[in-house]
Amino acid sequence: MFVSFSYTHVLRLDSWERANYVKYQNQCSDCAAGFRHVVNRDQVAANHAAATD
Repeated sequence: MFVSFSYTHVLRLDSWERANYVKYQNQCSDCAAGFRHVVNRDQVAANHAAATD
C-alpha cells in the first residue's frame, strides 16, 4: 500500500552549507543550536499559516 503525504516546508536548516561548515565543522548539533537562536518563530508561524490556508 502506497501512502502519500503532502508537506509544505516553511523552515529548513542545511547544516552542510559551506558557510556553516567553516564555523561549526562536524558539529551539526551546535549548528542546529545556533540556528534555533536566530530563527524568528513568529515569522515561521505566519509563513506556515499562509502556506496551509
